Amino acid sequence: MFDDLTTSQRNQHFEVCRYFFRSAVLKKHLDELVEKYGNVEKAVLAEWDEFWCYYSFWLSGLWVACEGIERIGFGDEEIIAEAKRGMSLLHPIRQATFHFKPNTAQMMRHFENHELALTSAWALHENIKTVIGEFLISLPPEYID
Repeated sequence: MFDDLTTSQRNQHFEVCRYFFRSAVLKKHLDELVEKYGNVEKAVLAEWDEFWCYYSFWLSGLWVACEGIERIGFGDEEIIAEAKRGMSLLHPIRQATFHFKPNTAQMMRHFENHELALTSAWALHENIKTVIGEFLISLPPEYID
């Protein structure tokens, strides 16, 4: 799938990886926080600001990775379509994260169905991680040097 990329295309794909890796760091912190408290509800109650920081920045970063996947055609049609759907799911949280809102209504609307939102986001994250892994494995040795 990635063997016929030009150097320019390969570089664009690698930039998508960078955005994804940054979002993955925030997901790691979120996962550790949820694990510490046993579930999402307890983590939110115990560490409201920390939870929202990791949650909103992870999902916002994932939105940017999806945008890159969709824009440059990273991967097969299935992952591109999934990224496009992900952008729709993640857009409200991205907007609420990076644009001042006098109240948290927009962010809270995203969280009302948090189990579905989190399950979908975690699945999207894992699927993108798989495709990125396939891309990284396909890199020629001279690209890595």
